[in-house]
Amino acid sequence: MDGNAEVIENAYKDGDIKLYTVKVHALKSSARIIGASELSSLAEKLEEAGNKQDMAFIDANTDKFLSDYRSYKEKLSRMNGEGTADDRAEIDPAELKEAYAAINEFIPQMDYDAVEMMIGQLREFKLPPEDEERVVELEKKLKVLDWEGMEELV
Repeated sequence: MDGNAEVIENAYKDGDIKLYTVKVHALKSSARIIGASELSSLAEKLEEAGNKQDMAFIDANTDKFLSDYRSYKEKLSRMNGEGTADDRAEIDPAELKEAYAAINEFIPQMDYDAVEMMIGQLREFKLPPEDEERVVELEKKLKVLDWEGMEELV
């Protein structure tokens, strides 16, 4: 969350509205999934503002959005450790290979949502330690849109 908030904040400060809009779009869906409807709604409005280059709205609402988003770090941290990795089924090696192949196809297209979805699906399984580390690194690189770094990992 910290890294994602930092990317949004830096994109805003740097005037990179395209990156800002992409990151806010991704958060809109994630917020909706976890039931953070107010955060999701604001993200949707900021995404629309980004697409329209409505800097007045973005300027007026980015600080609140980032503050609200960061407040979920504490709320969600309470969930850490409640479900253990041992509760997850081990992934079939063939399925893992297919997942990496799919991710490898999505990276050149810079399809953020598709890569995020595949990483989410991989997280549902217990992975071998080296693959667990690889997925964590993929997720970090996805958050900062490091497509070349993801390609190297896969």
